[in-house]
Amino acid sequence: MAYTPRVITDRIAQGDDIFKTENLPNGRIRLIPDPDSVTLPGTNVNRELMQPWENGLADMAQIKETLYWCNGTDDTAALQAIINDLFAFDAAKQNLSLRIIGTLGISPEPAEYCLAIPRNRSGNRLRLDFSGCTVPELTTPERCFLQLEQMQQYLVVTGLRVVSQGICLNEVSYSGGNGNNAFIDCDFYSKGASAYRQSGMTKECAFIRCNFQTDNGGVEGAVFLDRGALMHFGDCSFNASPGNTEYAINMRQNSLLQFVGCDFVGGDIESVHLQEAGLTLNNVLFSGCKLTSAGIGWGTTTMDSIIFDNCDAKWLKLGSGHNVIVRNCLLSGETDHATIYVSSNVQNVHLDGNIINSTGDFLYSGLVAEAVTSTGGTKGYLRITNNVFTGTTGSIYQHGTQQTRWYIMGNRIAGDARICALPTQNEISQYVYMPQYANHFSS
Repeated sequence: MAYTPRVITDRIAQGDDIFKTENLPNGRIRLIPDPDSVTLPGTNVNRELMQPWENGLADMAQIKETLYWCNGTDDTAALQAIINDLFAFDAAKQNLSLRIIGTLGISPEPAEYCLAIPRNRSGNRLRLDFSGCTVPELTTPERCFLQLEQMQQYLVVTGLRVVSQGICLNEVSYSGGNGNNAFIDCDFYSKGASAYRQSGMTKECAFIRCNFQTDNGGVEGAVFLDRGALMHFGDCSFNASPGNTEYAINMRQNSLLQFVGCDFVGGDIESVHLQEAGLTLNNVLFSGCKLTSAGIGWGTTTMDSIIFDNCDAKWLKLGSGHNVIVRNCLLSGETDHATIYVSSNVQNVHLDGNIINSTGDFLYSGLVAEAVTSTGGTKGYLRITNNVFTGTTGSIYQHGTQQTRWYIMGNRIAGDARICALPTQNEISQYVYMPQYANHFSS
């Protein structure tokens, strides 16, 4: 549970040097404070206030900080030995901060990675501080710089900057999974692969102010996440150079992911891609993010509870899944397809409070009902409420044969936009609920 800091206040009063007196036995008197006014009583300085400070100082004193000065030749081998000893089963319990200074020497072995974080058998906590370290460019495509293996590591990495022909950060976890790791102020730039690749049961990890970039990430993208859970990305950037990388980030079978204040740039197909048939993806939040484009994958993927909130994107494609919310977003539009495309495999979509622009169509929906109820109603729905549609042309249309309920209310629709069953028809489907005067049309 996160600690909520208290607000410490000074006392503000007039006449704090004024007292009343009360006579006591044996010639004694009691001084009773009697200020003229008290604007703010201030925070009591007592044990309750100060004991947490003492506890914090004690915890800080337990952190053992070590400086490692690079020799420029075999530093990764020496660092690997330190890490292995710290995480060994019989290691003494300690919190170690290891600060690496100078130009890092890359040892030739092992061939698959430069540094590896092994299974933590000790419960120790390690902070690797690379902020004063220069990592030379790695030229071997088959070798990653940092590999996280399996089980809980309790690792914090700060200030790491890697340029590589291969994967910069690789997580290879097995049945135990990785977890409780954090990366802060790190840059990962791969010229020939994904900058960060995660495969297998990573959980409870955070990336704060990190940059991921690739020139040639292929189908996996600049970042590839597979079976991650409880992961947070805050103020991060994902950049895929055009030509050889399909996505800025590609995700499959993940849950409980948060992207807050992140930028997603590039991707020959989509900036954000959530895939793929036969797998699951649920509870993913994009908040305050900027996306060149976004997509939610095709096929029979079970996708549930995907939220785009206060994001800036060109377009959004919903290919499968259900319970998708798009709210308070700015969608600038494309010319060759609808700004928002909802396929027939999507259930329950709510568009609310967005600004949606297009020189083509605003919205296309082939969305269908999951099933028709005994009373003739449907389970699936598409709610379009309180949005502003801007542009000189464009339509909001529903495939004429589908039966999902539409609710269209409180929108401002500009230009020559139409709401219709098909792009060649002017009538509204019988499944569209749009009361007269519920929306504002302007030319």
